[in-house]
Amino acid sequence: MIFKLIDNIFGTKSDTGKHKTYHKVKYAYHGLRCYNRGLNKSERKVKNTLSHELNLKKYFIFNNLTLQKVDGSSQIDHVVVSPYGVFVIETKDYSGWIFGSKEGKVWTQVLPGGNKNTFQNPIRQNFSHIKTLQKHLPFIQTSSFKTVIAFTRHSQFKTIKPHEVKYINEVGSYINEFDIQIIGRSAYFMAIGKLSQLCQSIDISPNEHIKNLNTSHNASKK
Repeated sequence: MIFKLIDNIFGTKSDTGKHKTYHKVKYAYHGLRCYNRGLNKSERKVKNTLSHELNLKKYFIFNNLTLQKVDGSSQIDHVVVSPYGVFVIETKDYSGWIFGSKEGKVWTQVLPGGNKNTFQNPIRQNFSHIKTLQKHLPFIQTSSFKTVIAFTRHSQFKTIKPHEVKYINEVGSYINEFDIQIIGRSAYFMAIGKLSQLCQSIDISPNEHIKNLNTSHNASKK
């Protein structure tokens, strides 16, 4: 449910006293910052898949969550909190052939015509996201964090696809495979509350996050 906080609504009479002029209404949307805002097409597909396939009474979904860390910020595409684990999802909107292994530092994308691009191993990338998330949720056991990498069907793996890597339409059913409760009731609600608070209070823009990434990347080269 979307709540709208309406402020700065007041009227003032004109000099003639016959007409009222109202200042523009300002809206602050609550419950949207980590649900709909800032998602690309593929991330919206993941959000829709999660919301349709996961039981809303047990799974709490956060999208496009940007967290502060010591050396900058970490942007996480999706986090699903449940009694069965905290699922951290990285969405990849790649087309063409994909070559990569769980252990490799980089993966390779091959496009029609033979053009090749390399990108960071998303499993390693998501491991970094999980480490950041753990610092904000220290009451959740390390083993309770689960990594999931979501690719679109525009991509085709030409090497063995790691178990944690799924196509978008497979993500919901994969999460539902975890059916043993490993997070207690108190920790479950604490995680939901903490992430909700972080969503509303941390205000790092996409440009600031990119700047943080570049700074961190340059520092690692030294």
